[in-house]
Amino acid sequence: MSKKLWFTIFICFLVGIAFAFYNFVPTRTDLTGLLSKVEHHSPPSVIIEPGSGVESASYIIFHDDETPKNYYAKNGLTGEIEFSGTSANTVIQSTINALTDGGEIFIKAGTYSGLDLTVPHDQSIGLIGEGFKTILQGSSGNPVISLATVGDFWTEGGPVDNELRVEHLRIEAASGEECILSDPTTSFYGPRWVLNDLFLTGSGDNTLLKVINPYKIRVTRIIGFAEIGENNIGIWLLHDYAGFHSGDSYFEDIDMNIGGSNAVGILLDATPTQDDGILNLIVFNKIMLYSSGEGGAGVKFDASNNNGGSIDYIDIISPCIEDFGTVFLLEGSLSPAGSQRGHVSCVSIRGTGYNWGTSYGIRNIGEVGGIHVKDIYIGGGATGIRDNERNSDTDPMKLDGVFFSTLATGSATVIIENCPWYP
Repeated sequence: MSKKLWFTIFICFLVGIAFAFYNFVPTRTDLTGLLSKVEHHSPPSVIIEPGSGVESASYIIFHDDETPKNYYAKNGLTGEIEFSGTSANTVIQSTINALTDGGEIFIKAGTYSGLDLTVPHDQSIGLIGEGFKTILQGSSGNPVISLATVGDFWTEGGPVDNELRVEHLRIEAASGEECILSDPTTSFYGPRWVLNDLFLTGSGDNTLLKVINPYKIRVTRIIGFAEIGENNIGIWLLHDYAGFHSGDSYFEDIDMNIGGSNAVGILLDATPTQDDGILNLIVFNKIMLYSSGEGGAGVKFDASNNNGGSIDYIDIISPCIEDFGTVFLLEGSLSPAGSQRGHVSCVSIRGTGYNWGTSYGIRNIGEVGGIHVKDIYIGGGATGIRDNERNSDTDPMKLDGVFFSTLATGSATVIIENCPWYP
């Protein structure tokens, strides 16, 4: 074969290779398009800064911006995506269930809707957000965060010593529901709640925080807003167990706007209590409660039972409560002497806050006594203090350095009404 023919064949071979490379090997543009398609179905990256405290979280929760959103739970130790899906509730609940030895769940900024989260009583769990940009929204008919049923108090040896932490979150409840509900159900005590830096709100007739049989809970830096509807409650502490006491709790820096005709800023409730059960040893420090002026009470003590239950040893420091129907409403039993009358006693209200009720500053009903009011500005549109419907006057209220407002509209304010114990 001649050299000329060999040369021709070689040239054809090179042309063929060039043609194949151009048509079948992807260019840089093609590769970029292919990678973008792959990344479209991959979870977005989450950068954890060293030293932020987040890198030690058991799980990191985040979502993309697709429609519908995809939610992801990244293992804080391995970096692997362990749970994912289009249901925020399923993904977050899966991480809670996986923490059989306790741990913390960090929830990145974003909106997580349709939630009905249940936390266990027998593990120390933390739900930590990235500030108020982390929004947890509840589902219809359910609290946003609630406590799983606690086992029998006696068979489990008394109070559990686990801690449930909820911090740096905005929590939005559906109509008629709670942002956070702690109901031990079959037991006396639940775990210790630590709630800090939360914005709680609802879409109507809401209780923002309800704790049944509270035990050593700590609540600080809470903002609440519930003005839609008529039965809104900011904080509801309920004792419901015979022969024991609940309480031993501390609240500080509480700022709530609670509206509606039956609105209550803080409700201390011993009405279901039987056989001398007690709700006591609770401190409120720096509370600011506002209402739309339609009625209700800023702080309500309700022991109007006939079972001998009581509310006592409550310390309220530096309150600032405005435009509820009554600033402080203290209500004990109206039953005849000798019966198992519920009562409110040993309450201290002190500080320099401005407190104004559209009707009453302080109103006592039934078995109420041992109340010390000191160094405070208080007033009502009708009456400063009314002590009515008492069974006896043996447990008077002590006033020390109290400044009464006279800012009544219409008729003049009655500063002290029906208080035979007052000099």
